[in-house]
Amino acid sequence: MKFTQNVELLDCEPVSSVPCFRIGFSALEPNGSPAQIPALTLPQLASSLSIDLGDRTVKPFFVSLPLGTSAPKVTRLTLFLIDTSGSMNRSLQDGETRFHAAKAAISHFLENFENGVDRVAVVGFESHRVATTIRSARFATSLADAQSQVDALAAPKPRNDTALYSALDMGIDVLREQIKTLPGAHEAVLVLLTDGDNDVQESRGDDHDLLSGTSGLRVVVQRVRDNSEIRVIAVGIGNPKEVNQDALSQISSEFTMSTDADGLMRAFKHPAPTMQAKDIVATFASPWPDRASLEARSMRLRVQMNLPSGDALYSDEITWTAPEIGQPLFGGRCDAQEGDVLLRSTLTGGGAFWMGIFRPVLVFVGWGAVLLILWFWVPPLIWGHEYAGVISEKDRARWAEGSTARNASSPEGRAAPAGFERARRGVAESRRETPKRLEHHPTAKPDGGE
Repeated sequence: MKFTQNVELLDCEPVSSVPCFRIGFSALEPNGSPAQIPALTLPQLASSLSIDLGDRTVKPFFVSLPLGTSAPKVTRLTLFLIDTSGSMNRSLQDGETRFHAAKAAISHFLENFENGVDRVAVVGFESHRVATTIRSARFATSLADAQSQVDALAAPKPRNDTALYSALDMGIDVLREQIKTLPGAHEAVLVLLTDGDNDVQESRGDDHDLLSGTSGLRVVVQRVRDNSEIRVIAVGIGNPKEVNQDALSQISSEFTMSTDADGLMRAFKHPAPTMQAKDIVATFASPWPDRASLEARSMRLRVQMNLPSGDALYSDEITWTAPEIGQPLFGGRCDAQEGDVLLRSTLTGGGAFWMGIFRPVLVFVGWGAVLLILWFWVPPLIWGHEYAGVISEKDRARWAEGSTARNASSPEGRAAPAGFERARRGVAESRRETPKRLEHHPTAKPDGGE
């Protein structure tokens, strides 16, 4: 796999305070064309991916394909080349002939025929008129048409030999020509079924210039390698000792040996739908909590895709580097689809999401508690004398209960002397002279004086 775009740092607020990364890549064949992988839903595709960051591995929470399609529909081309040499009339362990078991297996394969997707051709070959027979292959676009080709297969004749190499060589040409007529994505499969080895002799009346021997094997092996976009499945049937398993393994992408009809049924499985692994975009959350943690960090990325078959695809390596000074800048924001998937994944994930939600609340409550302490508790510690005269309500009530006893023994509780009045604070003071007492009276003269 190769990266198709640079690593992009994303701002995922308000869904998450943790930054995210977005990458793009494609899975390619050796010739540079997009590789076909089993069709997966977007969640399945995301689950199949692992992103190696050197010291840790993360999983993407979001994956997208071009135009938002999860599995582009492809045309499946399948060419069956069935050995109709004389030995195919022999019986298998269960009593059924090899030829009839092969026809039944193809019919079983066609049960999952999908109109508008599958194109199937069924051709028998032996050692006569090989080129004409195979190049006249017609690809059926309906189940009924494909089944009619199976029913029309000619029964093997005793004198028929096996032009195995030439049949495969010409079958590749047929598929290549058919591929040229397809406007969109495609998958090509050639299924080769035989019970023996390449066995042709012109002296017995077989076609002229048929491939044979070691040189013929080398030619076919090279053709298969040069056309790796065509998947070649070789199926041996019958006695394993009579089948050249080594040669079949060399000229095929997959080789299966079947000794009975049930094994042949299993070998003729309908291929799973495929999709092009092209321009895949994956988004994953940073394993570091914030941009400050990314400062001066260099991150090497490598993507691994685990296929349902058990095989794995690996990307080349790409490096993302943050500036030495200051926090790295965001290259973009999570779009609506990424944000929605991230929100759902964090809700199901639990702790990290809720901590991100409640962290601001906890910070606010913490600062509020600090302010309350500074406002109500610290001042009395610093300016205690300013708060000493303040009497609590409890103390006031307690002092009020003993006020009567105190009044009896205090000056405030004793009667004032004559001529004094009780003041408001309990101190006896002289009465003020009333106006009547202050009236002027003439001073009496002694007797005898005027």
